Formats: sequence, C-alpha cells, structure tokens
Amino acid sequence: SFSVERPGGKRILLVGDSTAYGRGADKPEDSIAGHLSHDFPGTEIVNTAVNGSLTKHAAAQLAKAGSKPFDMIIICTGGNDIWHFTRLAPLEQNLSRLLKGAIEKSSHKVIVLFYANLGFAPIFPSVIRWMLGKRTRQVRDIFARQTALQRVPLIELYTGETNRSIYMHNPFLEKPEQYYAKDRMHPNSKGYELWYKLMWYEMVKNNYLFSERDKPVI
Repeated sequence: SFSVERPGGKRILLVGDSTAYGRGADKPEDSIAGHLSHDFPGTEIVNTAVNGSLTKHAAAQLAKAGSKPFDMIIICTGGNDIWHFTRLAPLEQNLSRLLKGAIEKSSHKVIVLFYANLGFAPIFPSVIRWMLGKRTRQVRDIFARQTALQRVPLIELYTGETNRSIYMHNPFLEKPEQYYAKDRMHPNSKGYELWYKLMWYEMVKNNYLFSERDKPVI
C-alpha cells in the first residue's frame, strides 16, 4: 500500500480493503493515498489497508496505526462484504464500532468511501451482477444509516444505474473500458481520480482541509 513517512507534521490514515490499498491503479501515486500525498506534500500518509479485507478487519487496521491521533481518517470498505455475503447485522455492528473508533482518533474528521459499483463490475456474468446488485443495495443502506447517525460523510463510487453524487451520470456503466482496471473489477487510475474528486468535494464541504503549517496534534 502507498504510504509516505513525513514525521513531525500532520497525519492522514487510510484503512480498509483493496480500494484503500490502491489495487487497479496504474501506479501507486494514482491511488487515493497517492492523491492525498500529492495535495498534502507536508503530511504523513499512513496506509494500513489490506487487500481482501472486510469491514470487521478495518478495526484491527485502525488499532495497528497506534494511539497517536490523526488529522483525518479515510475508511474504504464494504465492497468485499457485498460479495462475501457478510451477515448484515454483524456488519452494521462492526461498522458502527469502526466509525466510533475513527471519530475518537481524528476529532471527527472521518470520510467513508464505499465501492458501491462492485455489483456491476464487468468481470461478473449478468446473473451474478443481478444478485450482487441486490446485495449492494442492502449493504449500502447500512452504510448510509450508520454514517448519517454518526455524522460522517459517505462517498459512493457510483451506485447502480444512477448515483447520488455531484455527477448526473455513471461513467463506470457508460465507459467501463475507460474506468475499470484490467481485472475488470477495481477502478483504474481514472476511476480513482473520479472517486478522489468526489472525496475532495466532501472535504471542502465539511471543512476537513487543514493548513500544513499548523502545529501537529499532540
């Protein structure tokens, strides 16, 4: 996973699955962590994400990052819970605990990225896509409910045939060859760039941006 050691200043943490890890990006710098490193050149980027992780694993990744607080925490999870058919009640409990832990460790500067487009990835046959589409909606409802309860921005990478973002169309459905990686499941560099733009919009909207000249949180 893409991390950058810049001790003594601001710190951003990423936890979660392959989308936090950056799988599918043409190069590490094109991942979510890579974009953050570029836009916050004086900030340490800590990435404890692991490919294949479920939401329940992200809590351990959060603990692995240590007790020192962060200036922002990015959680990328939920996609694997869709196609692993994680039971919904434990998923909601694990997500709730994860959000509370991240909120406590970041003074409530938490963003959740949910890869809701997994159910429509080209790698799956149409019958499987239909099944995963239904699962996606169930898992998405849990994420929407918990993030709303805990006042955490939720950024979906395009849900189904429509999306609830600042964009009015779904480029992943319209031009899959342009936004999916070669594995036909993960976003490629352009896909991650779209996701990061949505994330930046929420960072500005929620006043999550910070000056790197400020003293780090002790």
